[in-house]
Amino acid sequence: MNHIIPSNKTGDVLFYRLANSLAVFAIFLFGFFRGMDHVAQGAYRKLAEMIAFSSVTIILLILIICLMRNVRLIALFVPLAVFISYTAGSLVIGNFRHYFIVYIALCVLAGVYFQPWSMLRFIIITNTGIITMALSGVFLRGDRGFRRPSTLL
Repeated sequence: MNHIIPSNKTGDVLFYRLANSLAVFAIFLFGFFRGMDHVAQGAYRKLAEMIAFSSVTIILLILIICLMRNVRLIALFVPLAVFISYTAGSLVIGNFRHYFIVYIALCVLAGVYFQPWSMLRFIIITNTGIITMALSGVFLRGDRGFRRPSTLL
């Protein structure tokens, strides 16, 4: 039987466009609220890092969404890019508050695409990363952040 792989370019699939928009909006909100937190603390260097990091991630997400035609790949790479962005941002600023709530929201985002194999791959990849971070003690370090490579040892 011939299976048709849905295209990201078709306009009749509202869920894909909604999920793509939610991913870009999530990175924008993450950068905005973390940036406001840095302004309140007077940490303007971290604010500049968050603005640059969020901007690069949004540009990469838009490129992924526009250039990929296969929804199965987008269903894996868009939530994975948001997860990597949030994880890297949390490592840089050393704050893992609400980390697992955001992870659950990303699992829901991956589910919006209705691609079960892509969602399974996303969950396996991200859980491997979370287990690695948990075993290395990243979540227990407090607000030290990522300042040099020796902090991850």
